[in-house]
Formats: sequence, structure tokens, C-alpha cells
Amino acid sequence: MTSPAESSGALVEQLQAFTLEVNRFVQVFAGAHSLHTTDLNALAHVSRATVAGRPITAGELSRVLSLSTSATTAVVDRLQRAGHVERVHDEADRRRVRVRMTPSAQELARAFFTPLGERMRHVFAECDDEDLRRFGEILARLLEAARAAADEAHRGGATAG
Repeated sequence: MTSPAESSGALVEQLQAFTLEVNRFVQVFAGAHSLHTTDLNALAHVSRATVAGRPITAGELSRVLSLSTSATTAVVDRLQRAGHVERVHDEADRRRVRVRMTPSAQELARAFFTPLGERMRHVFAECDDEDLRRFGEILARLLEAARAAADEAHRGGATAG
């Protein structure tokens, strides 16, 4: 019988392996469309905000990517030149500019990422409602832990060892 520490260590290793495989999958998309990792991460944030019906501001994008304003502007410029995003003026405050994904870029991403989503849904279909509920709770807590670690590292809490 394995101890809780051994089990949690094995789960952490599986999550790391999962992350690496998803990153490998995403890199295929990035390479096929001449996108840098940062560009792709920005595009993912822009896409989520666009789908939610609330395009993201450049300032918000800077924060979630942990980039300077000038670096974020360069990323958005590259994505706009490639036809993946567009800048739109906020309806409530015309001085504020939001970034949203173009319909053609949304369709391109949907076509590429749908097979991965279908494979994941197939795995979830094998689970009962309680398993899914519990997994959702655990995943939410893991995401919060990852966000907290990233925020701490961004504030300078990460040290080289």
C-alpha cells in the first residue's frame, strides 16, 4: 500500500507529464502558425475573454502574462499583423482599447483544439457524477495553487538554487 505522500508525489509527476504533453500538442499549433509561446499564451487569454463576451484590455493582458506594457504591445502588434486579433474601442470608455480574437482565428483554433477536447470528454464520460464533481473541486484548488505560485514568483519570491 502506498502512503499519501507517495500517492501525491505520483500525482504531481502525472500532472507534470500531462502539462508537458499538452505543451507539446500546443507547440504543434504554434509552429504551424509561426507563433512564439508568449504569443500563443496571449492568444489563449484573448480567446477566453472573447468567448466570454468581454474582450481583454492590454493592461489586463500584461498582468496575466507578467509582461511589461511595451512587451505586451509588441505581442498584440504581432498577433494583429498575423490577423489573429483586432483592437476595438471599449463602448463605455472610448479611450480604453480592448483586444479580441478575430472570427477566422477562433475558427482556426477551434478546428485544431476540438480533437483534444473530444478526447478529454471521452475520458470524462467514463466517470460518474461524483468523480467529476470531486475532480472539478481538486482541479480548481490545483489551479489556485499554480496561480499563487506564479504570482509569488512574479513578485520575486522565486529564487535560484
